[in-house]
Amino acid sequence: MVTRVLPRTAWASALLWSLACASALAEAPTPFIIPIEPGKTGQAATATEGNTVYGKPAVPLVWNVTSPTLTAFLPDPAQRATGTAVIIAPGGAYLMLAIKHEGEDVARWLASRGIAAFVLKYRVAPMPKDEAGFKAERDRQMREPQLVSAIVRKQAPTSHTDGRAAIKLLRARAAEWHIDPHRIGILGFSAGGGVALYSALEYSPEERPDFAAPIYGAVLGDIKVPADAPPIFLAAAADDPVLGSDGVMNVYSSWRAAGRSVELHLYSKGGHGFGLLPQGLASDHWLDAFYAWMKDQGLAKPRS
Repeated sequence: MVTRVLPRTAWASALLWSLACASALAEAPTPFIIPIEPGKTGQAATATEGNTVYGKPAVPLVWNVTSPTLTAFLPDPAQRATGTAVIIAPGGAYLMLAIKHEGEDVARWLASRGIAAFVLKYRVAPMPKDEAGFKAERDRQMREPQLVSAIVRKQAPTSHTDGRAAIKLLRARAAEWHIDPHRIGILGFSAGGGVALYSALEYSPEERPDFAAPIYGAVLGDIKVPADAPPIFLAAAADDPVLGSDGVMNVYSSWRAAGRSVELHLYSKGGHGFGLLPQGLASDHWLDAFYAWMKDQGLAKPRS
């Protein structure tokens, strides 16, 4: 066995790099909860929520969200913030939220690039309160997927309302978090992609997102693109076994037909629910593509 010994200068550089990284992590703002419903504290708003790890692959999940909140991940103060904000809506069939790989991990990635990120816990359909009951019910739903269809139809409008409310709240309080009120967008996955999509389709002036990014997003019904629809970024996999690719293609065609700005990344492989779970596929790089699109839109530049 040959042991490689780094020169003293290399060790010194490595040590300095480690200290610099540790310092940056120490200075990064701690995430904090913003209740969307007036008069609620963060503790009260999250009191009903359950947390577990479940699925294949097993991922952290939150269920029984009965009061919507945003968890803020703000850029390091030492970094020059862009002023852009992205609301992130995790997926989960309107029953639960894949809070990490479709939420917090994405938020930290964006915040490290000067973009204020806010993970949206939107209201989801009720599930058993205890962990064992939740997992048993999810197992049953996986065996009988038709059970979920009725839940989606009933729950989706409420969840979509929370997306619009989150945009309105950030716009009204933009100065508190050094956000440009004209650079607020929403990104979502699967059911959360439905929240993002319908935030870009149905809105009042205060609720209109400045951009949207449904990632393998749920498409429910016809697409009627408003005359002032925001720019939209779409990403999905052609081999998605849950939602397929017809829905995302319909969104793309509808935006194009309306003469509105749209970009689509349809990967040949990736399946459904990949988020930031690495698979060794081209679809692993969708977030880099989204960030490049943000640059094209002028959303990743620091404010002058």
